[in-house]
Amino acid sequence: MLSNFSHLLPESIFSAAELLGGRCTGRFLALNAMENRVYDIEMEEGPHIVIKFYRPGRWSRETIQAEHDFLKRAAKEEIPVVCPLEKPDGTTLFEQDGIFFTIFPKRPGRLEPELNKEQLTRLGRYLARLHNVGDTCKNIPRGKLTPQTFGRDSVKLVEDLKILAPGLGPIYKQLALEICDRSERNGSTSLKV
Repeated sequence: MLSNFSHLLPESIFSAAELLGGRCTGRFLALNAMENRVYDIEMEEGPHIVIKFYRPGRWSRETIQAEHDFLKRAAKEEIPVVCPLEKPDGTTLFEQDGIFFTIFPKRPGRLEPELNKEQLTRLGRYLARLHNVGDTCKNIPRGKLTPQTFGRDSVKLVEDLKILAPGLGPIYKQLALEICDRSERNGSTSLKV
């Protein structure tokens, strides 16, 4: 899970971006992403594309494909989502040098400073529709967020890697395990992610 992207060089990024046709200009911009690597790629002809490289070992092929299928279902329900581009055979998930990746069309967007009542209502309706689409997706291979899997296991990983300053380790461990214990006592034991 902690694999890095050290072998993801510009040449690899451009090669992946050209998989569905076209040539890159050589200009690209790294976009904000917490775990994955995401790039805005300028193409010689046509619009920019966005390519997303998934962190090796973090998600399975089936989990990523379920995400893509969900986006396709949402689009069919006229929910404004950005679906991955696909090959003529419908393939949307690709692999290069052991890293899964997906190519999206670039879509503009903006962040409103404050949502007015009409925008909040529209957003609420979209969220409800997304939940309805999600309710049709059964047997999706997803991990479970539990005090054990995302709590105690994470504490052990941080401990084993010795990445906290010497004085912080015991405090971090005590607080994190207390949160896990309280979550279990309150019945908050599982959430799918």
